[in-house]
Amino acid sequence: MPQRLAWLRLLPLPLLLWGMPALAMKLELRQNEPRVGWAKRSLPIVPDRVDGHGLAPFAHTAELSQTKQNADPSADRQTEADRLLDEGIDQYNRSEWGAALATWQEALAIFQDIGDRAGEAQTLNNIGIVYRTLGNYPAAMEQYEHSLATFRELGDRASEAATLNNIGVVYESLGNYPEAIEQSEHSLAITREIGDRATEAQTLNNIGAVYQLLGNYPEAMEQYEASLAIKRELGDRAGEANTLNNIGIVYQLLGDYGQALEYQEQS
Repeated sequence: MPQRLAWLRLLPLPLLLWGMPALAMKLELRQNEPRVGWAKRSLPIVPDRVDGHGLAPFAHTAELSQTKQNADPSADRQTEADRLLDEGIDQYNRSEWGAALATWQEALAIFQDIGDRAGEAQTLNNIGIVYRTLGNYPAAMEQYEHSLATFRELGDRASEAATLNNIGVVYESLGNYPEAIEQSEHSLAITREIGDRATEAQTLNNIGAVYQLLGNYPEAMEQYEASLAIKRELGDRAGEANTLNNIGIVYQLLGDYGQALEYQEQS
């Protein structure tokens, strides 16, 4: 099942350059999107933060599901739960938040009933993403915490890192920047440990965004530059554009409008 990522939530900064009205910059923050085919590689791809909190709904591995269908009499229910997981992703990508939430809650009930812990954790994470998108941060945090505990129990380090990143996004939204950085740094340590360069780049971008919100522009720039280097190494053109845009915002905040425009145009 192919993976799809939806970069969501543009957060505009009300900063228009005097005499340069065409340059409207947006801080892009991302969290892990709900993802299709999640179990297929159990390695979450963490979206870049500054443009939308990278969220990627998780989906089950085809190979894993097929094995269960061959040996488990509840194969039909497994198939239905997997189908609902993917249907929720389609609804989420169409911004049908209420429908996606209802669909994933239905999938969650089945995963819990048949004892599919991985499916349960993935769906809890997706439900948290919807609550986060709707601004219900306490509910989002509750779902993420349950998801995180299960991923740790299963030893799924990549999913653990992705969920920590999502938790960091919630803390950022609540204005708790120190905690947001702490959670993101925990995520970063795991991505480096397992060699997930894409997620490492995205998490660095998120950390840079929080430092930017704190007004620590040198540190924000350092994180963005590190993220940019990895994205270029990986050939991630969309991620590169997002980070270039973020760097442009920092230059704008520093009053260097020439550099700001240059980076904006590159993005």
